[in-house]
Amino acid sequence: MTETTGIDTRHDEFADMLDGMTVKELVQYARLTYGLSVTAKYSKPDLINAIKSAAAKFKMNNNIRVGDDLKAEELPPGHAEIQIHRTEMNKGMRSAIVGLNGKFASLPIGGQPFWCPLELVEILKNARRVEYDQDWSENPPLLVEREVNSYPYTIHRISPHTPASFARANKKRGLKGRAEGESVRRRQERAAAY
Repeated sequence: MTETTGIDTRHDEFADMLDGMTVKELVQYARLTYGLSVTAKYSKPDLINAIKSAAAKFKMNNNIRVGDDLKAEELPPGHAEIQIHRTEMNKGMRSAIVGLNGKFASLPIGGQPFWCPLELVEILKNARRVEYDQDWSENPPLLVEREVNSYPYTIHRISPHTPASFARANKKRGLKGRAEGESVRRRQERAAAY
């Protein structure tokens, strides 16, 4: 069995893809896909090793599915079909890099919809930044701040958690069942939020 390292690329295909790239392409791929700060001064083997090392950290990519045939399949429990939109702030990025308890995923930006666990949707929901606008109706004009999503996205469909998928999700998030002192009702409310 081969280990997956990219969004939908097998390990041996991934290595072949990296070997076929030029140094300039490797630098661009490392910067845009994994956020690595590398330059063309690195040797090709060093760049490939840095990319492979970064890809090994992206364990949650195994739970992300991209492709045209996803519409016909049934969405697994605890997953959502979403699409991250391209904006001025992320126009140079290929993917949004998100993390959960030391595990990372790179979510494709601006492309076709993809499936991912609801935990990653929750991370996107909480990824916020502040934008500033001027209110010209006041004299002198006031600076108004507003919070917006760092990665605007659309949810196409959601498949809620089953008890088994909720237990797996809690394990990924480091939660083991009911927290100390947490009522059954509060635990059910927390489960409904995912």
